Amino acid sequence: MGSVSYKFGPYELDTLSGRLTKFGTRIPLQQQPQSILLALVERPGEIVTREELRKRLWLGDIYVDFEHSLNRSVNRLRQALCDAAAEPVFIETIAGRGYRFIAEVETNTAPDPESQEAVLVAVASEDRAGSGARRWRVALAITALVLITAGLLAAWRLRPRQSAGRMVVVILPVVNLTGQSDDEYLADGVTETLIAELSRLSPDNLAVIARTSAMKYKNTRLSIREIGRDLHADYVLESSIRRSGGRIRFTAHFIRASDETHVWAQDFERAETDPLDFETEIGAAVARTMQIAIPGRKQRPVDNADAVRDYYQGRFFLEKRNPEDVQLSIEYFKAAVRKAPNFAKAYAGLADAYLISLGQSVGQTDKLLALGSEALNEALRLDPNLTEARTTAALMHLQRGELRQAAAAYEDVLRTDPNYVDALYGYGLALQEMNRLAESTAVFRRAIELDPLSMRVLANGSQAFAEAGDFETALSLLKRALAVDEGSQLAHGNLLWVFLKKHDYDSALKEIESITALLEPKRKDKMIPLAAFCMARLGRTQEATKILRELEARSRTEKGLEGAIVIVYAGLGNAAQTIRWSKQQSGFEQITYDDLRRNPVFDPVRSDLAFIAFAEEVRARNPHRY
Repeated sequence: MGSVSYKFGPYELDTLSGRLTKFGTRIPLQQQPQSILLALVERPGEIVTREELRKRLWLGDIYVDFEHSLNRSVNRLRQALCDAAAEPVFIETIAGRGYRFIAEVETNTAPDPESQEAVLVAVASEDRAGSGARRWRVALAITALVLITAGLLAAWRLRPRQSAGRMVVVILPVVNLTGQSDDEYLADGVTETLIAELSRLSPDNLAVIARTSAMKYKNTRLSIREIGRDLHADYVLESSIRRSGGRIRFTAHFIRASDETHVWAQDFERAETDPLDFETEIGAAVARTMQIAIPGRKQRPVDNADAVRDYYQGRFFLEKRNPEDVQLSIEYFKAAVRKAPNFAKAYAGLADAYLISLGQSVGQTDKLLALGSEALNEALRLDPNLTEARTTAALMHLQRGELRQAAAAYEDVLRTDPNYVDALYGYGLALQEMNRLAESTAVFRRAIELDPLSMRVLANGSQAFAEAGDFETALSLLKRALAVDEGSQLAHGNLLWVFLKKHDYDSALKEIESITALLEPKRKDKMIPLAAFCMARLGRTQEATKILRELEARSRTEKGLEGAIVIVYAGLGNAAQTIRWSKQQSGFEQITYDDLRRNPVFDPVRSDLAFIAFAEEVRARNPHRY
C-alpha cells in the first residue's frame, strides 16, 4: 500500500515518513502540530472543530490543559508554515468553533515500491531510438545527458531495495585528453552543462552533486569507491574528450560507487562542424525513456558554435573568482552575446560577473549595478524561465537589503528547480537575515547535501546554525570546510565568529592567532581590537584598556579607527561609549539593525536600555526591511 502526501503552496506533508517539507527541504515540526496539520489538510475548506482536535490529539482519559496546549500547537504550526492568524494563507481561525484550511490542497497517493520497480524494469527493457548527429559543442553535452539517463535506468534497477531516498549521482570533471591545454575550458564547460541539465531532470528521484564539490575531484587519484563514500553518492559518471582528424570523441562510463561495477560505457563521435539544434528532440526521448514529465520551459537554441565557446570560456574564468579572471570573463561573455544576441545564458553570466566585481572594485558600485541590471534584464527578456537569471535577480534583491523580495524570488526559483544550489544558498542567507532560523538551517542542510565540499555553503551556512544555538553543527561544518582548505580565511573568519557567538573567548583568542598568521602584514592590525574584546571578556581589563587608549590616541590623527574602538568598548561593557563611537563612524548611515542584532561583539551591551533604544533608532531607518 502506498503513502499519501498533501501538497499546498511550496509545502508537502508525507504521511508515510511523517515529514513536512518546503521545496523538498525538511521543516522541523513536533508531533501535535503535525497531527493538527494532517487533520486540516484531510478536509480542506471544512471547519475542524476544537472538540474534534481534542479527541484526535488527547485520547481516552488523559487530562491536560487542553485549550492552552491546542493554542500553542496551532501557533507552532503557523510558525512552521510562515502563516499569520491576522492574515492567514493556510489556517483560518473560526471564532468559538475551530479552524479551517483555506489553501488549495493536492492529494497524491504514491504507488507501492514494488510496482514502481516493476515499471522501471519494464521501461529499461524497451529499445531506445537514437537521434542524428548535429553540431558537436552543445550536442556533446546533450548526447551525454541521454547517455546518462539511459544508464540511470539500469542503475535504478541495480540499486539496493532498502535504499529509501533519492539516487545520488556525481558527475566527475570531464577529462581533457585532446592534448591541447586550451581545451580545458571546453571540458569544464561540458561538465557544468551536464550537471545543470541532469539536476533538473527529475528532482524528486535524483540528486546530482553540485559543480563546486564535483570539481574538487579534478585530476584526483582517489578511487570511485572513495569518491562515492566522500560524497555519499550511489553512482559516478566518468567521461573524457578527445580530438582526432577533425572529430570529437566523448567517452562516458557510468559506475556504481559501492563496488565500482561499470553499469554501462559508450563512445560518441561528432564532427566539429555538426549543427546543434535538436535539444528538444533529445529531451523528449529522455522523458519517454524514464517515463517522467520534463518541465515545459525550453531554452532557445544557440546555433553559433563560436558563441558557445566564448560562453564556456567566460564560465571557466568566472569560477576562478579573482579580479583579473573576472574581468576576462566579462570580455568573453560580451563576445558571446555579440556573436549570438539571443544567448540568454551568456547575458546571465555577464550579470553574474558584474555582481562579483562589486566586491572587488572601489567607487564603481552604481556603474556595476547598472551594467549588471542591464545584462540581467536582457537575459530575462530572452528567457523569462532561465534559472540562472532568476537566481541572479533574487541575489540583487538580497544585496540591496530587500529581504522579503529576495526570499520570494528564491522561492519562485526553487518551485521549478528545487536542486539548484545557488538558489538554496541565497535563500538560506535571506531566511537567516530575516531571523527565520529553523527554515534557514533546513535549507542549508539541503544545500550541503547537494554541495558537500563547497566552502561558501559550509562556512557561511555555519552562521545560521550558530545563530539558532546549534553550535555543535556549526563547528562540525567549519571543521569540514577547513578539511577542504585549511588556509581558508573565510572558514577561519566564520570559526572566530562562532566562538564569539558561543562566548568561548579562550578559543576565540586562539583562532585570532591563527587568522593573524594567515593575513598579510598590513592587515594583521585588524585583529587587535577583537583580541582586546576577548581579553576584556576574560577579565583581562588592563590589557584591553591599554589597547583601547592606544587606538583612541591614534584616532586623533588617523581615520577609520572608530569601528575598532567600538569593538573594545563593547567588550568592556560600556554601552554609552559603544553608542557614541558607533555614531562617529564614517559609514554609520550604512549600519543596519541586522548588524546590531546579529554581531556577537554587541552581546555584552545588548541588554543595556540605552543600547536597545539605539538599536531601535537604527531599525526605524528601514522598517520595511524586517
